[in-house]
Amino acid sequence: MSRTRPPAAAARLSVDNQPPLGVSLSLGSGGYAGVTDLQATIAATGARTMFLDGDLVAAPGVRAWVSFASQADVRLAAGDGPKSVTLQVRDGAGNQAGAACSVVLDRVAPTNLRLSILEGALTGAQPIHVRASADGAAQVLLEGDVLHDTPTFQWIAVPADPLVLTVTAGDGPKAVLATFRDAAGNTAGPVTAATKLDTTDPACTPTIAAPTGQPAAKTGDLVTVGGAGEAGAAVSAARLAYVGTWETAQVLPAGTVLIDATGALSGAFPLSGPADGTSVVLEVLLSARGRTSPAASSRSTPCPWTTRPRPACPSPSAPTGTRRRRAFHATIAANGASRMFLDGDIQDAPGVRAWVFFATGADVTLSGTDGPKSLTLQVRDATGNVANDLRLRGAGPRAAHQTRASPSWSGR
Repeated sequence: MSRTRPPAAAARLSVDNQPPLGVSLSLGSGGYAGVTDLQATIAATGARTMFLDGDLVAAPGVRAWVSFASQADVRLAAGDGPKSVTLQVRDGAGNQAGAACSVVLDRVAPTNLRLSILEGALTGAQPIHVRASADGAAQVLLEGDVLHDTPTFQWIAVPADPLVLTVTAGDGPKAVLATFRDAAGNTAGPVTAATKLDTTDPACTPTIAAPTGQPAAKTGDLVTVGGAGEAGAAVSAARLAYVGTWETAQVLPAGTVLIDATGALSGAFPLSGPADGTSVVLEVLLSARGRTSPAASSRSTPCPWTTRPRPACPSPSAPTGTRRRRAFHATIAANGASRMFLDGDIQDAPGVRAWVFFATGADVTLSGTDGPKSLTLQVRDATGNVANDLRLRGAGPRAAHQTRASPSWSGR
């Protein structure tokens, strides 16, 4: 009987020529690193071993074939600047694939930190404009006495233009802080910029004065300005206003009223607008901290500042029979007059051809020989308003035995 023998066992061999797929290597963040010790992130499908090389400090797992891992701790070579790292991976068949990456080692923090509030040390409104910059910085973190809104309390790109921030409510000191960060994550700061929030209106207490010795002013008089306002403020407008109606009596050109660094007001201008017999005040509007002083609290007192009409002066008169006497007493009347000036065909004497206190009468002596004579009178009030010349006319003295009607005296 014949027997059948089983076939001999066959030898098998797998062929694999495909290298690992999807090989990648990354270091740091965004191509920058602020420290030398990093964690490499590695990916490769089908890899069993790996080999790291490049600008790395020698260590276990560097420049040696080790078991594949998706992460590896490495240390960059000393010295800031670009660094290159290479990766080789190998599968069980010995097929290899590679990847490389570069990173910039930067351990220098941003320098020349700059932060400013454009409104300065004093502001009258909560929105402020802030400029922030630093050499080498990519981002900035703004915080402090500001509201939580889009530009604050988070890392944002360093802005090229000023940012608008809103300071917290309540008058008083306010501070803004800025911390800067570069692309490698190095930080510097914070730096601080300070301001003071003052939402009150600028103070202004102007004064005006008539010429020395006058209780009031008249058209053409040079009126002087004084008083005080808020230091650092600017004059935005100035005018004379009628008391009560507060309508404009005279607009003062820009530059008429000045304010210095301490807040002192000054200036002078000729009176030209107010009507006779009215009272006016000086109104000066100041601007500071983005605010303007209200008109009602920016007015001078009207007391020293009243224009008055010219004195009303009826005809002076001489007594009947003056034509027969060289010396006589002239009767004078004028409403509102404080001084008077007598002149004409009269002899020099105290009170003649000189400004003297107004009186309702004056003793005068005619000058020269017989014939027509004239007497001139001027009066003025305390403001300096002068009434038109008033002339007293009549025949000169004659011999006592002559008879003639009394002369006619009239004011003109």
